[in-house]
Amino acid sequence: MKKFTFSFIFFVAISITGKAQDPHYEYEQIADSLFGLLDTSYITTGYHADRGIFFYNHKAFDGESNSQSMQHYGMFKSFIAGIYTSSISEAHQPNDYANWEDDLQSILHSGKTPLLFMHYRYQQFLEDSVTLFQYVNLMNGRLHDVAGSAGNAYSTENLVAIAAYAHKIIDTLNAVFKLPSDFVLGNTNKTIQQLEMDWDNGLGYQSFTLNEDIVVEWLNFGEKTVTLKVTYTDDTVVYAKFKLSLIDTQENSSAEKLANGAPGYDAIPDDRIYIQSGRSQNLGAMMEIEYGCGNHAITKPLIVVEGFNPAEFFDNPRGLVYRDFFLSIRNFENRDFINEFPLFTQLQEEGYDIVYIDFDQGAGDLRENAYVVMAVIDWVNEQKANNNSEEANVLLGISMGGVVGRLALLYMEDEAPNTHDVSYYISFDSPHLGANVPVGFQFMIEHLYYSETIGILRIRDFVPELEDAHNVLGYEGTKQLLRYSTVQARQDQSNDNIFNKRNWFTSQNEYTTAGGNLINSSHSSILSELNILGMPAETAENIGIANGNSDGDNQGFQPMSNIFSAFCDQTGGCLQVTWFNFNIRYDINVRALPNFSSNPSEIYNGRIWHRMFNSFNVNIAKRFVLEVENVRPYDNSPGGSYNVAMFGLDQIPFEIDNILDEFSFIPTASALNIQSEINNPNFTFNPALLVSNSQTNFDAIYVLDPSKYAPNAAPNNEEHTAFTPSNISAFETSMFPPVINDINTTPTIVSETFNFGRN
Repeated sequence: MKKFTFSFIFFVAISITGKAQDPHYEYEQIADSLFGLLDTSYITTGYHADRGIFFYNHKAFDGESNSQSMQHYGMFKSFIAGIYTSSISEAHQPNDYANWEDDLQSILHSGKTPLLFMHYRYQQFLEDSVTLFQYVNLMNGRLHDVAGSAGNAYSTENLVAIAAYAHKIIDTLNAVFKLPSDFVLGNTNKTIQQLEMDWDNGLGYQSFTLNEDIVVEWLNFGEKTVTLKVTYTDDTVVYAKFKLSLIDTQENSSAEKLANGAPGYDAIPDDRIYIQSGRSQNLGAMMEIEYGCGNHAITKPLIVVEGFNPAEFFDNPRGLVYRDFFLSIRNFENRDFINEFPLFTQLQEEGYDIVYIDFDQGAGDLRENAYVVMAVIDWVNEQKANNNSEEANVLLGISMGGVVGRLALLYMEDEAPNTHDVSYYISFDSPHLGANVPVGFQFMIEHLYYSETIGILRIRDFVPELEDAHNVLGYEGTKQLLRYSTVQARQDQSNDNIFNKRNWFTSQNEYTTAGGNLINSSHSSILSELNILGMPAETAENIGIANGNSDGDNQGFQPMSNIFSAFCDQTGGCLQVTWFNFNIRYDINVRALPNFSSNPSEIYNGRIWHRMFNSFNVNIAKRFVLEVENVRPYDNSPGGSYNVAMFGLDQIPFEIDNILDEFSFIPTASALNIQSEINNPNFTFNPALLVSNSQTNFDAIYVLDPSKYAPNAAPNNEEHTAFTPSNISAFETSMFPPVINDINTTPTIVSETFNFGRN
């Protein structure tokens, strides 16, 4: 007969004591109350697993050859948390491992993937409940040893696990690993005699030692199950496994494509060349090159500067962003508006060589990436000279790329006039006056990110989307682009520790912080520089494209609208994350920015707590309330719209009651650099007069034009950086010359010379 689940025992204990109300108990107080009277002399390992919290089934990692595989690093950390909460003595504190992330990142950045290994021995209650209750009983809500019993109520088990800090390997069949001795954890006091690893590459077990570089090669891509075999000097052997994913983003390589003579453009670049920044060490970009006219040399360049690209945070391998760009052009012609706007075909027929810049740090400092663009332009011009081409460059900056490209051209004009050879600079829905991500969303991401559970385990360890989203908000490029940044604003106000990261079980349940001035210093600095430098002066034309409208039409909701809400306080429901009956409860509400007012407005109210064993609530983090004042209603303003899914919010495994589909990411005033109206984001204007009235320093602008969609209905605002009927003319007028006889439909005689084209 199997034992009752521990959650049942705990539930009975709480029921008897009558403490099933809603107080906030510290976890250790609860565990000590239930287990504190037991004789611990049988807990020889120092760890009693039944009092611990394990977020995954630790029993499946028992060191046997058929044990389960570790899926990711977060699972490994959860086992550490489980071990610490199982301790019968003073619990280890998370700051014992405060330098873990820095050390692991350091190894990873050196080109090696760090490994971590644990082997812990622990005690747990006997599985047979009949035998168990001969030694342990429950009285008055507490566990007691049965008087006069002389048996052992516990079995001794192994927890053996190995994990790779990064479990994805991109576009290579070779990798280097390292198992540092500092990351070999355990309490067995055994001495390792031999370490062997089967890398699932057909070579069987290969010996290695601690702290050495382990060079591994595979024959094919796909998921691999790697098995560690540890032999101790007492001849005991344990096994541990982990998963690796070898991902090929360049199926059908460029070399193969060229060798097969594949005609025309496709989503697989003809060439991939890395270029180093001339200013910053260890910074550069991969140039994804698609040659025009079936040639293998650059003669007519279209330089595309990628937009904001947090790919390094979302496991989006290099190359996929270029592929997305390319497919967006092709789908515009072949799917969205079939045979109406042949942009894809025209690019090919005109023989443009596409040079797509994929930055090393797609969310990095805008100035640093501008230096990379300068290096690319120099390289392109050198290639043109070698190929005897006198064609000028066209530079297309997508979103953030429009700002970075603008800086690069301005820097080149200042340092070495008449060298960039760019005729048309096209800014595609770029945030010249700043981008917008709802402040309430930003604050929610930070609140969830800093919410801790037990020991060193955090919510973000088992909800990786939080890690991704938080990293995106914290990078320099993000802070430079956002008009309102909660991360930078807190740093500017020396209020960077409001989330009280290390104080997770607390009776205090509320913290209110005023937003104050959310225009952050990083954004103000880059904005000031752009305003001083102006627009490139050596181009033939500077073109600004906005995906927003000119009529003041909003995104379909009002200021202070509820744009996200999630609530769950159900028994057995919510975010179930444990092997036992333990889950996370939440009550979160996010509102859009208000209209400008000096009165504080609440745009975030969130509380997160544990429900343990269906009986106790324990705070993970305080309730946080964010109030703002003197802000502009950018969330619903006219502009290129962005889907919340891009920040991973739809992937957070919450019971979401309401979530906004789209918000204004690049306000129209920002995309068109209308400085006089950026504080009035819902303004209206006549696009035909904007340039002539000097409201913008672009030479030509394109904005959502409903007439271009006829006979179909136009959206209120277009998707950010979408190729649409409204903006296709920006490319046609700048990049494609008129077709013969488009100007003169009938040949005319001029000085006895037939002229079928331009005068």
